[in-house]
Amino acid sequence: MERWEIVLLSLGWFLVYEGLLPAFFTRQYREGIERLRALPDRALRNVGLFMLILGLGIVWAV
Repeated sequence: MERWEIVLLSLGWFLVYEGLLPAFFTRQYREGIERLRALPDRALRNVGLFMLILGLGIVWAV
């Protein structure tokens, strides 16, 4: 499989994953977004950094 195919597949699966919650659990998704909006900037930044490091770790491990 070519590198560009892997990138496109990854992007496609990312979009499928990101679309699941708002498509099938709209109310819960909206409530989750509102809870995120209530978080202080520092807490949201920490969550983002954690997700970034975790994602990089998974990519590196694979």
